[in-house]
Amino acid sequence: MSHSLTFLFALISLVLGLGSASKAADSPPARTPSATPEFVIPRLVGSGPIPPREVLSLKELRQYRAALAPRLIADHMDFPLMVRPSDPVVQDMLSAPECARFGQDFRIQLYSAWCGRASWPVLDLLKQELKRQGLDQSRSEGRIELDLCTFLVNVEALCELIDLCSAAPEEAREILKQRIRELEKAAVLLLQFKEATLNGLDSLETIDRAALSPEVRSGPGAFERLVAASEGMREEDTRALLDIRDTQDFSRLSLERTAELLGKKATLEQARRRLAEMSPSEAITMAAYFARSRFQSYANPEQQMQTLSLEDRSDSLDAWLQVGDCRHFAGLAVHFLNHVVKPVNPQLEHWYFGVQSTHIRTYHHAYVKAVCVSPKSERLRLFFFDPTVLANQPLRRLTPRKVQRLIEATSRNDHYFTLKQYAEDLVAAPLDADVTFDPQEFPLDNGRGVVDLAPLIRERP
Repeated sequence: MSHSLTFLFALISLVLGLGSASKAADSPPARTPSATPEFVIPRLVGSGPIPPREVLSLKELRQYRAALAPRLIADHMDFPLMVRPSDPVVQDMLSAPECARFGQDFRIQLYSAWCGRASWPVLDLLKQELKRQGLDQSRSEGRIELDLCTFLVNVEALCELIDLCSAAPEEAREILKQRIRELEKAAVLLLQFKEATLNGLDSLETIDRAALSPEVRSGPGAFERLVAASEGMREEDTRALLDIRDTQDFSRLSLERTAELLGKKATLEQARRRLAEMSPSEAITMAAYFARSRFQSYANPEQQMQTLSLEDRSDSLDAWLQVGDCRHFAGLAVHFLNHVVKPVNPQLEHWYFGVQSTHIRTYHHAYVKAVCVSPKSERLRLFFFDPTVLANQPLRRLTPRKVQRLIEATSRNDHYFTLKQYAEDLVAAPLDADVTFDPQEFPLDNGRGVVDLAPLIRERP
């Protein structure tokens, strides 16, 4: 358990509330109270205050990442990068996911019905004791549910309590402890991955520093499998924005268009060789420029309908312009990187490209995320860029440096995410002095027992 605690302390400063378990009205099972392990409820503490808003920007995420960490772990494990609890890459870490698994928001769940009849006395004891001490979040009698961090800091106590259950055979107790240890190992990896995504969020100006030298390249590690399976990083996520009928056809046509962009009658082989030599920053710049080159204008479906409704323009020049919105810009850039550049470029071996889709009420936007993973699975670098901002820029005026500056998405307050708010957030800060009301006294006694309104009248404007 020391490994888990060490990691959590390093992540955000873990404060353990030892006196939070309340005593139940019912008497405990027939055993001495001193034999019952005392569980703890962790309180995650960030580095300082965060903006008191529901909507924050990617720039603020970078700026306040240490302050936001407790909230992002508690309520937003999936942002900015994370797999789903039901994903095969997570399920494969567990030998019996029907019995012990991760639920919504990566809560730990133990199901009595699927853990074997012999383990029922143990699970009944765990349920009773965790409920008595205020840790169990499940309302079902047949299920135990703990939030991720509460589970991690109580693993040893859980195993100790399992050993105390003499009503269950030793084999059943050992199997259940094995399930607990599997969940612990997976939970630590997931939180380390979360830590890496927050600490690895960076800007495009530093992107080439993330490039790996050939001698440290190796096969995919645990982090790479998690990145590849994360929300937005899968092929189907990009195809949901912009589908491909035939990957080979797309790659061939894109290479032809790339040769045309390179100019000077470049051949397909010259275009392929140029793509193979590009650094990560050059590849991303090229992908954004390539996406911009395929659209004469930006227009979402509503704007296209408005244009057509103004008059009969089916034969006009505007009706034949190739237009697109953020889905097409982001989807085309990612497809270009994954199917055209990455297959021929060894420098992108440990790079992954996907999409980030944001939906906040009536606001919808899609842009691109790029991830570089250390082959030793110790760290990763995460970048966001938005090719849509090039939509109104003349192609001939776009230099590589200008493209990189324009598409960088974490240096401006124009790419957003929502932070779950609680009622406590709205009443936590003390009132500002400017909005408080201090009574002003006006003595109406002149000291001789006579009413005197002069002080009040003199204060009138």
